[in-house]
Amino acid sequence: MTEPATMAAAPMLASALATREQLLRVAMALFGENGVDRVSLLQIADAAGSRNKSAVGYHFASKQGLVDALLQRIERDIGQPIDAALADIQARFESGETVSLGDVVRAVLAPVFGFYGASPYGRDAFRVLARLMHDPVESIPLMLRRDSAARIARFSMILQRLQPDKPQRLIEHHVHHSIMATINGLSLTDRFLALRRDRWGGDELPLFLDSYAGFLAAGLASGAAQTK
Repeated sequence: MTEPATMAAAPMLASALATREQLLRVAMALFGENGVDRVSLLQIADAAGSRNKSAVGYHFASKQGLVDALLQRIERDIGQPIDAALADIQARFESGETVSLGDVVRAVLAPVFGFYGASPYGRDAFRVLARLMHDPVESIPLMLRRDSAARIARFSMILQRLQPDKPQRLIEHHVHHSIMATINGLSLTDRFLALRRDRWGGDELPLFLDSYAGFLAAGLASGAAQTK
């Protein structure tokens, strides 16, 4: 008796999930372009083509619930791959392999660059993160703040292993600056690349990202001679 009911519910569930995904994608784009505070839930529903003007409230309860869902999606698509990259670097250290600072930077940036270039909402995600950097920290769920803090600590420990004479406080400053620079930089990269395309033509993204990796590695290597 339950099987027909389950089969009948499946299309409804698929439709609800598709609506939720569309609302997430549209919110990501609107928040990234205009800022979270300047976009209403009604604007999101209209832009998503939803006939139900309360659709966002139905799926996410509130704007904060929507922001939380966006950040959880970004954490899944960027944070977890970075964790895997850090674990791989640590395993290479433990195996006795020689790992350079440039190796570490490129390994950590690889999932970030991949997400930015390949995900249908990668560019919007970095615009949202750049916007939220200027919002109160309370807007970021506690779970994600903990995940980010643990990730930064693991990255800092790896850098300390590569640069044992550098003060830990300086390393932590460098890591935080690197995160802010990467988020802000990628939030503006489309505009930069548009100017480059007008001048050079073709896809400048791979060259740009490789150049940025070198720039970031040089920044993380600086200041080793400073006193503790």
